Amino acid sequence: DWNAARQSYRAYLAEFGEDLDAAGVRVLEVRFQIAEAARYLAETLPARYAFEDLVALLEESRSEGASGFARALRQFLETAEADVTQRVAELEGRARYAIAQTYGGNGQQLALRVAALERFLDAMPEHVLAGEARFGIAEAYRGASRFEQARDAYADVIAWKDPAELGPDTREKNARFRQQALFVTTVFS
Repeated sequence: DWNAARQSYRAYLAEFGEDLDAAGVRVLEVRFQIAEAARYLAETLPARYAFEDLVALLEESRSEGASGFARALRQFLETAEADVTQRVAELEGRARYAIAQTYGGNGQQLALRVAALERFLDAMPEHVLAGEARFGIAEAYRGASRFEQARDAYADVIAWKDPAELGPDTREKNARFRQQALFVTTVFS
């Protein structure tokens, strides 16, 4: 039940909201889960805003002028173990990718979806979801009957090389995306 989950996450934030000493990066993960709950409840705008707020917080935490909770987060992450900073980077990538999922697939929504995926790829080109984002751009164009743009995007999927640090499951998934892209471009020819 996504409503019950969201209420639990909100209660957690009410108690630990900005207490990094007590909750660590769990406070960021809970913010992500609140956004996910909204998305699964088809509350598109609240979900998008929550994902965007999380990304903005993480971006601000990397700036010298960070203030408030972003500053505390910056200080926390400066001394955090590598696995913690990696969890935060993974979470940021998932939030950036999820922003794109809050847009539909037609007209202006399509353009916004593709733009969000491109922003994700610009910010995190080696993220575990990068192959899926590239394929998502191609599929969005194909679904909107923008075949020339789709062909170019599928060519990008085919040409893209997996970063070395990706695990075998992600490499396998990206290989399937390349295989599908190759099939679709053959059909277009």
